[in-house]
Amino acid sequence: MKDIKAKDPLAEVFVWDLQHYDHVLLNGMDVSLFETNKEFTQDRTAEDIKHSEEILKQTILREKGIRLRAIDTHYPQDDYDERFSYDVRPDKVETPEECVTKAGAHYLLIPTKRFSEISDDTEVDRLVDHVRTMSEHAWNHFHCKMGKSRTTLYLAMFDILHNADKLSMKDIVKRQHLIGGINLFDVTPLDPTWAYEKQGKIDRVVFLARFHEYAKTILLPAKRAGTTPQPWSEWSKDHASFQPSVAHLVVDKTETK
Repeated sequence: MKDIKAKDPLAEVFVWDLQHYDHVLLNGMDVSLFETNKEFTQDRTAEDIKHSEEILKQTILREKGIRLRAIDTHYPQDDYDERFSYDVRPDKVETPEECVTKAGAHYLLIPTKRFSEISDDTEVDRLVDHVRTMSEHAWNHFHCKMGKSRTTLYLAMFDILHNADKLSMKDIVKRQHLIGGINLFDVTPLDPTWAYEKQGKIDRVVFLARFHEYAKTILLPAKRAGTTPQPWSEWSKDHASFQPSVAHLVVDKTETK
């Protein structure tokens, strides 16, 4: 925040939390309960998560000591290897929203399930409205658990909302990959037996193609004309039959082995 304010004293910082599970900051460390397969696929609202985080915070604060475990998950099994563990006294526990707002930034939570299954249409509306009305002094930070799939998805959406009339969806996805994100066209599942993951990644590409069409034909023309565009959620419903073929774009490396 200090660095940003030094560059732009009028800066307004927006932190977009795309995680789908409860997490808090314990003595400055980001900690959570174990994420499960059920949580991968289960819909959760921002209110659900914030409520659970407050419960987790109060639970920790009641304890004199907490054992933290560093783990490697067994993908996609509900199991893990423990690398090490150690005990800490919970001197300070904050929810993500408390941490962000205390630093002087705005906190926005959009629960996004693993493997970048797209968010609810009304949540996408929030991003569209934000981009449409934000000032030139807005700084936006997107993060998920590892800063890969979900983060790249939302950076691509952010890019589309600015440049869909200049660049194709393919070019924008390629650009986000080149600057450090994942290749959103790569639908190779980490576990070939788990069809849910691959289909979720394919659905993500279809969504981006539809979202690009919306930004190019509805949002950006309205922005140039100074008018209010039709919300994404309404357009998506009205054009439910528009499901572009993405077979020529997606890559599944398991099929080439």
